Amino acid sequence: MATTDPNQKFAFLVTGSTNNVYIEDLKLVYSMLTQYYNYPKTNIYVVFGDSIADTSFFDVDTSKKLILEGAKTISDLNTLFTTFKSAADISSDNTILLYFTGNGTNSPALTLNGIGSSIDTIWYENNVNHFVNGIKNAELNVVMQQSYSGDFDTTVSNTVTGAAWSFTSACTNTQTAVAGVSGNKFTEAWTAGLRMEASTGGTNIGTFADKAIPVSSPNYLISLEQAKNFAAAWMNDTNQTPQYNDNGDLFLGKPNLLIRDGNHGSLTGQVEESPDIIIHHPSHPTLNANEYVQDTAGAFENEIQVKVLNIGTHPVRKYYVGVIRYDTDTAGTGEKRVDNVSLSNEVLCPIPMPDDASQPANTSPTLFSNISEFTDIRFPDTTHESIRAKAGLEEFTAASLGTWVWDCPNRFSEAQLNISYSGQTDVITVNPGTGISGHRAEEKFAFLFAGNTGTQYENDILKVYDTLTNYYGYPKDHIWI
Repeated sequence: MATTDPNQKFAFLVTGSTNNVYIEDLKLVYSMLTQYYNYPKTNIYVVFGDSIADTSFFDVDTSKKLILEGAKTISDLNTLFTTFKSAADISSDNTILLYFTGNGTNSPALTLNGIGSSIDTIWYENNVNHFVNGIKNAELNVVMQQSYSGDFDTTVSNTVTGAAWSFTSACTNTQTAVAGVSGNKFTEAWTAGLRMEASTGGTNIGTFADKAIPVSSPNYLISLEQAKNFAAAWMNDTNQTPQYNDNGDLFLGKPNLLIRDGNHGSLTGQVEESPDIIIHHPSHPTLNANEYVQDTAGAFENEIQVKVLNIGTHPVRKYYVGVIRYDTDTAGTGEKRVDNVSLSNEVLCPIPMPDDASQPANTSPTLFSNISEFTDIRFPDTTHESIRAKAGLEEFTAASLGTWVWDCPNRFSEAQLNISYSGQTDVITVNPGTGISGHRAEEKFAFLFAGNTGTQYENDILKVYDTLTNYYGYPKDHIWI
């Protein structure tokens, strides 16, 4: 299955034409990859098959952008693709996406308008297949939007060996692509499904791609076959029939749920003091956080909140959170509850890479963390107690929490809070895919400077300020602007 580590995800995006409809295709795919599947912009390469005035939307290094115009030739494309192969071929666990759009011919080929050349089956065999045949366990996903793209199926499926692969085409070998609202119809529907948006058209109105046939295991992940089927049902167009082929159940990413525990990273002496398990007291506003009140008969004085984050590479709209209260540190007859979290209008997105400013704001419909509340767990006495919490994509019951073999220090999805201590001063910083590092809040400072007061620069400052305070624990009184 696809990797949870963003650093092992690579994409090569090509448009043969720079007409607006094809640029919109690239924008949809680029945004979906970076904002919902945590593809780092440092691992994305973009090729424009003709002259284009503005490529700033694609915020990748200039060495990874290629405009095929003027004196450029197909050799320049081959050189960039060789560089891409060198970067993407370094690990057997990489997840790789190749996406093509533009004018297609029934040769079959994708026309590179600016240089009078094309990407055809011979180019694919000489470049892509040579690349993937050297990978043992990587996953290669090829998506073609152009007309007659289904004619590449034989080339992709018959010559790839040694790697898991999938091939998606917007149409058959005899069909032409149909334009949508801004981009092409298939790419619009395909990317919407992968963003976990409900369908608004065709035969699947109101449904999500993670429920398209065949339903994946675990549920609520989107395989590339499901993404194709979702798009086909949304389009419901007899003039364009998307195609799919693979040699395994493949995905663009994989989620990794996290409830932070105090031992993660460099923190010492903070084991089992999770910052993501929080005790609130609605009737006792002056009581310190994470201390508790002895419940009286018929009343619940304490509210348990559990924050869940996604440090993987796939969005999530449904998961499970369970909590158990122990009478002592790790034993006793504690109460147990499970929250079935369904984010019908929101998506729990992977936490962005630290240097990636292309991520969406932490507002609906995209979230970087979500809180489950448990208001009916009784604290019957004043002895030392603890709370354990667990998150998972697969359904589990409250009863199973009592027999679960816990390993909070070593599992990202489990944590414990010993709730009779006086509070916390440490802030834990999350690193996507790779883990946690800890720093005390009082040791974190920032100085933000804008040379001008234009809206663009003010928004830059606001974005950095929001990131530092909301995600990395910088105290507001330690930031100078």
